[in-house]
Amino acid sequence: MFKLLTASTVLCAAFLVTTGPAATATAWPASSSGTDIGGGLPSGFEPSGIVWDDFTGALWVVDDEGQLARMLRDGTLPSDWDLTSTLNLGALGLAALDLEGVAVTGTTQKLYLGNEYPPMILEYNSSSTGDPTWTGKSWPLASFDPLATSSNGMEGLTWVPNGYHPYSNSSSGGLFYASSQASGTIYVYNVNLSTSGSTPAPLASFTPDPSQTDISDLYFSPSTRTLFVLYDTANKVLEIDTTTTSYLIMNTYTLPASTTDQEGVTLLPQCPGALTNIYLADDEGNSGPHSIYLFDTFPQLCATTLSATADATTKQASPNSNYGLTASLTTDSATNADENFLIRFSLSGITTANINRARLLFNVTDGTDLSPQYCATTTSWSETGVTWNNQPVCSSNNGGGGASVANNSWVSYNVLGATQGGWSSFRFTPRSTNHFGANSRQMGSNQPKLILWMNQ
Repeated sequence: MFKLLTASTVLCAAFLVTTGPAATATAWPASSSGTDIGGGLPSGFEPSGIVWDDFTGALWVVDDEGQLARMLRDGTLPSDWDLTSTLNLGALGLAALDLEGVAVTGTTQKLYLGNEYPPMILEYNSSSTGDPTWTGKSWPLASFDPLATSSNGMEGLTWVPNGYHPYSNSSSGGLFYASSQASGTIYVYNVNLSTSGSTPAPLASFTPDPSQTDISDLYFSPSTRTLFVLYDTANKVLEIDTTTTSYLIMNTYTLPASTTDQEGVTLLPQCPGALTNIYLADDEGNSGPHSIYLFDTFPQLCATTLSATADATTKQASPNSNYGLTASLTTDSATNADENFLIRFSLSGITTANINRARLLFNVTDGTDLSPQYCATTTSWSETGVTWNNQPVCSSNNGGGGASVANNSWVSYNVLGATQGGWSSFRFTPRSTNHFGANSRQMGSNQPKLILWMNQ
């Protein structure tokens, strides 16, 4: 049994390992100059946040003077509204409306607008043709970054649905990620969307690139399972994997020279497909033009999530017994009492040569000092028939594992080489005498999952 950690210890352990400089930036991979589609915005509109919304089939843009705009994907049919005239700012505790972020859940016709300082989320009804209306709900982020100021507050806001973030499911269907321009830290909030009012303390926080602070926007793309983190001063955007609290940086791109004051980023979901549109909201302040740039041919990796078709634990102490329908998968190393587990997925219909990234995830119920290692095996075993004595042998060398993993967390394995080679069955063996336990496929939303990112 792994030592039980306090909540604060778990958070520290989870996020200390995420710090470190971002990967070396590479050249902008989309069309070089882009197309300015913001010409229909009113004079003085300063784009400070942008999001694509499937429900309304529109781009929504906010500015830092309290305005909201809607347009089609090519910038046509623009409409805009001054929200300051419809709100009692004093009752909300706001001296002015300074909108810097906008998010959607993807499941309701709602917009969530982020006020920079004091940090606050406001909920609006959205429409493809009518005027947006305030629902009367708002949530002040009272425990936001203590370094935040009126000019360096909450700049980015996005929504990450349940199943796409590494935390327990929220009753609201997902979590808000809010970024601070003051410290470059991203805070994770579980907001009760059914009731207006105060929010709890952040569930967690992480700093993608400790060398930078100026995060100007966030956008999470469910179809690619990617968090986009935009940096204005550094002129770059990061692509981050949100499957575990490691928050691995997958790509870092230098922004094109045609943009100078990037305040918003969003992606047009077009999966399946290798290319899509990415949008950058460019705000040059009162002295310059205010643009929305559309860049096509931006590479996207569409994500596919697979559930296991079979899993089972095998126990040396009971060599002829089957443990294929239990709630847990376990490993242990003990004299004449080793425990392994097997797991299998179906790659039917998947062109394995198109797999660009592959992560196998387990929800850990009993952590360990050294996570188990894995190897690929043949698929010739039965969930209700496999035992210690007849379990398949390894068809490849053992790999992965070896890191400490806490209770009630997710552990991730890079199985790219195996899946590209067509392997879909794995055996996990212990690296430690410290017991390891994870939920099996019998456990619903917390069951193991294989996530494949495809380049077509």
